[in-house]
Amino acid sequence: MLKTLWIPFAIFFGSASWAHSRAGVCESYLSFPVQISLKANARIINDNDFTVTRPLKELKTLLPDVFGAYLIDIQIGGTWVDAGAGLAQAQIDFYELHRSSIETMGSRLIAITATRPRRASDQVLRRSYRTAFQRASDRLDHMLELDRPSFRYMEGRYIEDIPTHEIANPGSVSLITDVFGPLSYSPRIDRVLRVYAEALKPGGAVFVHMNNLNRVIGPDKRVMSIPGFIKYYCRGLEVRNYPGRFWYLVRNHDEISIPALDLEHLRPGRPPTRKFRIRSTNATSNDASHLLRTNP
Repeated sequence: MLKTLWIPFAIFFGSASWAHSRAGVCESYLSFPVQISLKANARIINDNDFTVTRPLKELKTLLPDVFGAYLIDIQIGGTWVDAGAGLAQAQIDFYELHRSSIETMGSRLIAITATRPRRASDQVLRRSYRTAFQRASDRLDHMLELDRPSFRYMEGRYIEDIPTHEIANPGSVSLITDVFGPLSYSPRIDRVLRVYAEALKPGGAVFVHMNNLNRVIGPDKRVMSIPGFIKYYCRGLEVRNYPGRFWYLVRNHDEISIPALDLEHLRPGRPPTRKFRIRSTNATSNDASHLLRTNP
């Protein structure tokens, strides 16, 4: 019994301060159990206790077929932001495949990770993964040594804490990928979505792969999924191919409106399970009549 009680307190007091690294998250409205869970989730992120060597080939299997069409746009001068990029293997693969056109057309590849993985996770004991991790780390080091203007690796901050203009010129990004990235781990997905919407050019897309265990509670207490929240309450991002296994977002309007969300529950994991509530009781649905008929 004592051992069971000690574990969450060790997590809470022994990990790095989440309150300082995620300004505005650990506020008084959060219950003590949620604050403990945030600490545990932060430790998973800071230790990169998940896959960080995902290649381009695997990315293509996790995203809809139309992802390939957006990659063609990157070859001819577009900008691709990979959020939660780990060791940026997908973008390095893409660069090596299309180096000539990328350099000629002025394409930009921007990889963002909260902390660069320096060693294979202790959770992964397979020697094959540790070998792959070292190879991926060496490839990234080599890419950074080349200092190509077409590739930038941003580490040390969560994407929701980075002003959009520091990532790229607002309205200039063709493609964003978030495969078990910020939308899967962040307690502030409203801020993540705002950064994505501000960065995308008209017609630009965010390709997302995440679990379906997260929920958002609306002003009328109806429960919806995260893509359901975006579809019915957010302006500036259109949900495509939803409901469906492979959904994605497209910038479809100059005006951006993302209602603020409060985190009510978080169960740490890889990725975590979260429950949010729309903060404003004045938030209105984009399609209230449809919302009354469905529970996405």
